[in-house]
Amino acid sequence: MVKQYENATEVSKPAKVAIIIPTYHRARLLVQSLESVLIQSRPPDEILVVDDGSTDETADVLAGYEHRIRYLHKPNGGVPSALNHGLAATNADYIGFIDDDDLLMPDAIQRHLEFLHSHPDIDFSYSGCYRFWSNTPPAPPYAEHLELYDCDDVAPDDLFLRALEIFPFHRQGMLVPLRCYRTVGAFDEFRQRSEDYEMILRLAHQFRGAKLGAPTFLLREHSGDRGPANERHGVRERDKVFLQYGRKLFADLRDRLGLSDYIPGVSKPAPLNDAQTRRALLQRACVMARHGLFDEALEDLDAATTRPLLDHPLAANEERMCSRMMDMDPMLLQGGADFLRTATRMLDERAPLLSYACVKGFGWSVSREFRKGHYRTGAVMAGKLMRALGGRGCLSLPGNIRKYAGTSRTSA
Repeated sequence: MVKQYENATEVSKPAKVAIIIPTYHRARLLVQSLESVLIQSRPPDEILVVDDGSTDETADVLAGYEHRIRYLHKPNGGVPSALNHGLAATNADYIGFIDDDDLLMPDAIQRHLEFLHSHPDIDFSYSGCYRFWSNTPPAPPYAEHLELYDCDDVAPDDLFLRALEIFPFHRQGMLVPLRCYRTVGAFDEFRQRSEDYEMILRLAHQFRGAKLGAPTFLLREHSGDRGPANERHGVRERDKVFLQYGRKLFADLRDRLGLSDYIPGVSKPAPLNDAQTRRALLQRACVMARHGLFDEALEDLDAATTRPLLDHPLAANEERMCSRMMDMDPMLLQGGADFLRTATRMLDERAPLLSYACVKGFGWSVSREFRKGHYRTGAVMAGKLMRALGGRGCLSLPGNIRKYAGTSRTSA
């Protein structure tokens, strides 16, 4: 017998769960995703498949499921419009999403509901996932032969700031009350990429989210095309496309958010004292730099290290912000090295501790590439670090990596 779960906000009625599957031209993989929803240990109360204008055999394939799903067809408009179409068509208490090429783990809904039921102070839940590269669904036990693609376990009060710095988790691993989506508004249909990131930020800004201890879905990696009909791209262009849309997202957020949004626990929009203003500026500089907005980051770093803001003692978390600011993805390598050189020259005169923290953070990113076995990328990054900073750059690297930095000077 299926256990009935209660909505945390309305304990008098059983909770209803809707799973929304947006799809476009992936009929074969869609069946696998749909089957993973149908075999849930706690079945969803509603399954909505939103066909975003497919012209392949999607409609014919789904005809065999007509009594178990709601099939919604709409003109092609991209993933955000498909998600909004599904949200507008349901009144379920909780909403889960799964992409048409990914799979829910068999007990995903049950574990999400049990977690939220036992944590009434938490609004929504999220999890990591396992990754796989096959056209055939993998068999359990997943932990033994699939790659764990985990996410950070962050305190609910810190989740928004952490999510600003780095993409925190996927919407496929979330279960969110419909009331939360109604409160924050629809997915931004002008963003054909990063729409889920922007929505996660809105949710984390207003509600409390917490992580489940184990993954709840399987993320399929493949070389197929992505994006809406008017902006299709392959896997090789994926990172560049996401970087482009991410820069636009965080440029917009810089205009939209106030400085107080960059400090946890501060009433908004409360006036900030000098110490709080400096911390907020450093945090915003960290966010901007991690998303490739180096001019904006340098502007904030400059403002944060002028008097009277610099008259207050530096806190350890401010040094860590500057280290994280430079702990960046290789995609940002060229602009990041130039930014590092400019920022450290400025900080050498004003706040040497922050200057050292910046160098150390870039060293982290180099070391990480070597740990992952990306030796060429790591060597190129190490070479740029040493050329930008000379001896100080070398000192930020572990000894066993410094030798590669010298060999990268001609190849970088």
